[in-house]
Amino acid sequence: MSAPPSVGGPVAVDTGEMLRAAAVLGGARKGLRGLAARARAAALGASPHVSGALHEAADRLDDAERQAALAADGLRTAAQRYGWTEHAIARSQQTGFALAGAIEGLGLRIAPAPTLLADALVSGGFLAQQALDEWIRTGRIAPQSDPEVVRWLQLRLSSLDDTVRGLLGVETPRDLLVDDPGSPFGTEAIGALLAAMIWPTAHPIAVRRTASSPTARPGSLEELGRRLPDGASPEGQVRVERYEDGGRARWIVYSAGTVTFDVRSGEEPFDLESDVRGVAGTPTDAQRAVLDAMRQAGVGPDDPVLLVGHSQGALNVLRIAERGDYAVEGVVQFGGPTEQIPAPPGVDVLQVTHDQDLVPALGGVPAAAGAGTVVVRRSLPDAALRPVYGSGAAAAFPAHDMVEYRRTVAAAEASGSTRIAALRTRWTGFLGGEEGTATRYAARRIVPDGGEPVSAPGRPRSAGAAPAPPASR
Repeated sequence: MSAPPSVGGPVAVDTGEMLRAAAVLGGARKGLRGLAARARAAALGASPHVSGALHEAADRLDDAERQAALAADGLRTAAQRYGWTEHAIARSQQTGFALAGAIEGLGLRIAPAPTLLADALVSGGFLAQQALDEWIRTGRIAPQSDPEVVRWLQLRLSSLDDTVRGLLGVETPRDLLVDDPGSPFGTEAIGALLAAMIWPTAHPIAVRRTASSPTARPGSLEELGRRLPDGASPEGQVRVERYEDGGRARWIVYSAGTVTFDVRSGEEPFDLESDVRGVAGTPTDAQRAVLDAMRQAGVGPDDPVLLVGHSQGALNVLRIAERGDYAVEGVVQFGGPTEQIPAPPGVDVLQVTHDQDLVPALGGVPAAAGAGTVVVRRSLPDAALRPVYGSGAAAAFPAHDMVEYRRTVAAAEASGSTRIAALRTRWTGFLGGEEGTATRYAARRIVPDGGEPVSAPGRPRSAGAAPAPPASR
């Protein structure tokens, strides 16, 4: 049986719903108190037999009101303690891995070979133990779908900066407690260095419109996920929907995820290079492709925009919202390596994540969710993680598949969560209403006959520049 999704912040227990239940109990207390008062008032003019029964009923109502008060206080206390406990556990894990990383960095400086051997033995032992446990429990070995391995990877990646500082001898006690991906040795800097070493060449890109058709507005958050484009389709990696609200354009923009993980992908801009550069916080060819599609569609800088993406697509749309070139009102992201990227001010973000999905772990340990972020987490049932025979990411990483992500967000919508309901209310203009137009765009790098991207001193302004004025409509 599938576990229900948790809707809230980065803690596993849905403390928001616990507090909502406490508020409901608070309202019930008022009702019980009022009934008790009415029973006692009615008893004043009643016969002794009826008066006694009414007083007894009032006493029972008073007792129920006291029990409701205790239950409400207990829920509030439990929610607070759950939050404290999970936060304390997460912080202690992060600090422990940071300390281990700093020690490893020091060891690499003093005795590199023994340190690397010890690291390999410890990491290999952990992975082997997890694989054995899974084999005993499920009869299969799939460490990429093991939530413990996913958490371990998050912590290891987030402690890389501590390893570098330990190697250089500049680690401080504060560094052990604060994980800053934007620091000089953080994940963004490491990603930028890696990208510069592997892909030093600039890539001009071309984006063309491939298809256009009428479409109804999506009626649910799940339907937003269903409309995400398959980047390998000839119609292209980007979908732009335009709707009218009283003569004003409103837009939903969808970005596909990674199309290929080849280090040298040739013409495909939605590739590993864009993954690494996106995590590093530097402009990527995939982001430029989405921006150019928006420009061609006529998205104006003040038009309301909702951005939707899966995997690398989630990274693309959140980075585009971060740029501030458009009036982005919301971002919906499924399974993106975006855990440490804060929501831009004034932008509502729905972040949907599976505990067994390795891809979000590549972004590091989740940061505290801001006020504008609603996090939906779900632990997938074992049946959803059975080996999928075939090829592609769905076979190797079933927890990352959009089919499961659509089920997760549908379950969150059906859960009655007040946070999801509030988010849907704020996005009313995008969900339901008059028909509009959906347009698809395909992007490619311009490469010479040799298959490698050409080195270009400048890029087409349309791919990376600020948005042009809206086209005539």
